[in-house]
Amino acid sequence: GRAIAAGRLGRPDAHELLVAAHEDHPEEAPVALALAAWLTEHDRLDEAEPLIRGALDHDPAPAWFALGRLHERRGRWMEAAIAYKEAATRLMH
Repeated sequence: GRAIAAGRLGRPDAHELLVAAHEDHPEEAPVALALAAWLTEHDRLDEAEPLIRGALDHDPAPAWFALGRLHERRGRWMEAAIAYKEAATRLMH
């Protein structure tokens, strides 16, 4: 929880906290997605993508949204739109 909050607040130590939390709890999709969000915001997209894809089965709506953000950062607008639509669909179920 502390690592996720640090990431959302943009603390300078957020990356280190998120990496440590992910190493301690690799099965936790919210932790993986928080780390992926930090990586995406810092244009480390190749590192973020496997974390996001790994969370698709465990936390689908947030993971699809994160995938949309990743595609958006890459300028892949159609893929981003598809991912955002899937996130919205998952939220409705």
